Amino acid sequence: MLDFRPRVQTRNYLSRREQRRLLAWVMGIGLIGIACASLVEIREFFGSTSMPVAARDPSIDARFQPSPRDSGEPDAVSIVKAEQPTAVIHRDDLVPGVKAELLAGVRDDTPWIRSAEIDAWLNVWNALARSTDEVVERRSAGAVGFLELFQQPRTFRGKAVTIRGSARQATYVDAADNSQGIDGYYRVIIRPESGPPEPVFLYTLELPADFPTGEEIRTDIEATGIFFKRMVYPTKDNAELRRAPVVMARTLTWRQPVAAGDSSGGSFIGVLVALVALGVGGLMVATYWATRVRISTAQRRPPTLSPIDDRDVLSIQESLSKLAETDR
Repeated sequence: MLDFRPRVQTRNYLSRREQRRLLAWVMGIGLIGIACASLVEIREFFGSTSMPVAARDPSIDARFQPSPRDSGEPDAVSIVKAEQPTAVIHRDDLVPGVKAELLAGVRDDTPWIRSAEIDAWLNVWNALARSTDEVVERRSAGAVGFLELFQQPRTFRGKAVTIRGSARQATYVDAADNSQGIDGYYRVIIRPESGPPEPVFLYTLELPADFPTGEEIRTDIEATGIFFKRMVYPTKDNAELRRAPVVMARTLTWRQPVAAGDSSGGSFIGVLVALVALGVGGLMVATYWATRVRISTAQRRPPTLSPIDDRDVLSIQESLSKLAETDR
């Protein structure tokens, strides 16, 4: 029995041609997926400086809770033991000019600068003003975050440390009359790049040119200075008291955002465009190969038989008559 239906050749997915075609499809789709993911990451990167501060980590309690000293009796008198100086054991690591005996009188979990700490405060400013950035950086204990300074204030007292993060406020503070000739300094509140979203108070003698100031700023900075204490400060609405590290520095490094036309920003876009182009190109190659497979399969298929004309086919009676005439 003749079968005149066109035969469709089954694809051999184990052949090299089919494997190349499938590989091109997978690579094309994968590259487009990578490009989309990169676009999301780049958008988050450029929008990170304007993102609101996340909720505080509940595992770190920066609230200040003074211990009660009242016995509860109306006429009771509480006798508080005088604070003893805390020795600074890392004298050799101090920046030249910083006096360890003055730092011994600094107390953590106290308001900004107590009267007993003024001499140490001014001594650190004097040492920073007389030192260079290279000297301070050479004595630095390295980059630290909020946790290290908050949990180990005595260990880092008087040490040079490097802090990185996003500056959220920068205001100038006039200094009281003093013997060191310090007219004032800048208070920069930093959201550190590592650790919980708690602030670090950075005090600097100078700011870079054109550095933004005010109570609402967003800019990345890096500073190497001397850790002073863990300070108690009131929140903006005075609802509670909290604690934060205090670092004193001569100046800071402004990590300015990349301009829109800068080559670094253009490189991100260039890589993204290249990934999309490769993905689209892979899909086009895969589609082209698939089309070539269909065309070559059709060309190798045997030609179909021409249709039979019913007028040329004899009936049974005519065939018998022809045979009878032949026998005569």
